[in-house]
Amino acid sequence: MDLKKTIITIVSILVVAVTGILLFVYWPAITGTINNSQYLTPEQGQEMYDRGYNDGYKDKTENTAQLDYYRSLIDGYYTSIQDYERQLAVLQEANLYNENTIDTLQAQKESLEDQVTNLTTANASNTATINELGLIIDSLQSQIAILQNSNDNKTNQISSLNNQILSLQNVIAQLQNTNTMNVNTITALNTQIAGLNAQISTLSLQIQNNSASSSVLQERIDELETTVSYYETYIDNLSQNGQVVVTFEFDGSVYNVQIIQKNSIVSVNNPTSTNYVIFNGWTVNNSLIDLSSYTFSQNTKVIAD
Repeated sequence: MDLKKTIITIVSILVVAVTGILLFVYWPAITGTINNSQYLTPEQGQEMYDRGYNDGYKDKTENTAQLDYYRSLIDGYYTSIQDYERQLAVLQEANLYNENTIDTLQAQKESLEDQVTNLTTANASNTATINELGLIIDSLQSQIAILQNSNDNKTNQISSLNNQILSLQNVIAQLQNTNTMNVNTITALNTQIAGLNAQISTLSLQIQNNSASSSVLQERIDELETTVSYYETYIDNLSQNGQVVVTFEFDGSVYNVQIIQKNSIVSVNNPTSTNYVIFNGWTVNNSLIDLSSYTFSQNTKVIAD
């Protein structure tokens, strides 16, 4: 009898012990918690694994889409740069042609001006000669008057003096005719010079306008190349999570581009106000922001007001 009680007691103890061990092992499954964390059944674990895989694949897909987007954006910028460079080359070639044409016209103008100077000098010399010959004729005429008033027969001398006067008058007439032709030639040359000046002025204005347009194109090219550089840097770092692009625009153009960590603050030098454009502040989605405290959690376009 005592043996039976002893066996029952031992069996009871073993049952209690086994039950305790089983409760300890399977208690999390029974209660559903381990250290306040949700206990997962195999099905729940598989579900969470699938969800994580799908989310990861989704992030990868979104990342690839972003890469494709920025690559297409860069391709568009490169296309614009090439277009601007072609326009710039055309303007530069036009300016070179205009400069060469101006040099040719300038040489022609200088040649015509030399002719005008020579003809003007010749006319002045002819005029001086005419004046001198006029004085000689006056002297000869005075001699003739004296001879005519004398009592002696001076017919031969008077005839000789008259022949000299006639000869000098012919020379004067030739010189005056030459001066008249020179004046007409000078007038024609000055008309040609005025035409050359007009052409030179027109070409110079074209060069000035082309240079101004070239400057604008070069600035735009530099701006786009800077933008491309920023986006290429962003693409290189896009595989790293937590980075966003903040693009600042001012007066219709890209002013600054920065790649920062998410939820960071960006600092940028504000544009300088002018008499025509007054900078009032930065806006996001048409709302003014305080750039010193605004944090960027996604790719954002900041536009100057």
